[in-house]
Amino acid sequence: MTLPDHIKQSLADKGYDVVHADQVSGGDINQARRLTTSTGQRYFLKYNTSPQGAGLLTSELRGIQLLEKSNHPTVFSRAYDFDIDTPYLLLDWIDSSKRSDEKLAIALHELHRTSGHAYGLDYTSHIGSLEKPGGWRQSFSIFYTELRISPLLRMVFDQGYRVRVGLEDFERLITSEFPVESPSLIHGDLWSGNLMDGDQGPIFIDPSVEYAHREMDLAMMRLFGGFSSDVLALYNDRFPLEKGWEERADLLQLFYLLVHLHLFGGSYFDSVDRIVKKYLD
Repeated sequence: MTLPDHIKQSLADKGYDVVHADQVSGGDINQARRLTTSTGQRYFLKYNTSPQGAGLLTSELRGIQLLEKSNHPTVFSRAYDFDIDTPYLLLDWIDSSKRSDEKLAIALHELHRTSGHAYGLDYTSHIGSLEKPGGWRQSFSIFYTELRISPLLRMVFDQGYRVRVGLEDFERLITSEFPVESPSLIHGDLWSGNLMDGDQGPIFIDPSVEYAHREMDLAMMRLFGGFSSDVLALYNDRFPLEKGWEERADLLQLFYLLVHLHLFGGSYFDSVDRIVKKYLD
């Protein structure tokens, strides 16, 4: 498998003499390769040929750097070039190991113990290929309603999905349902495919970080499965959750389901509609 010449040259200019490039899975957004250099080192390369490629990879890099800066386990960034025809991001290659529920619970606890001054982020980020507006809000209910749910409702409505939510009623509902906590640093897209297990423990990949309510990560973990129930029990032992968190998880899953409705189509409409009718009819 070959690399685009301009990527190979850019990497060479940065000291990475690539001798092998093997195709690997990169999800539904990026092309991905496992690179081997002349020194025998292996790396994970992702690149994107779409018009929004540089923005997507810049967003991912900033999320990784925020996790790195906060000393949370993530894949390390080694090189990047967002100014060439095909922007790329070079990361460490990780060999998979057996998952430890206890180590994952500890990593999640430490991640969520990192707090911010407000809810949000100071730049536009992404979840998948979808932009998440930047900005700060002083309450979770306002952040979640104004910066997460409201923009998505407009998008899916324009696509023809008649999801009707009164935003003032929704904000009051979130205020009443969710305990007041300090904003936590969250992964933001924590399904099982965005977690790897290295020799030293779990490694967060493809982050969609922001400062939000920590129950958002737990709601996403429950939405699509792939995690042992022991992880959440061990997490709750370390960082106890307020009563009723399992019952209110679907209010947070609404965001992720709206994302999927927008990106992947009508198979997610019934799940969205069920949550809306449950709380807002």
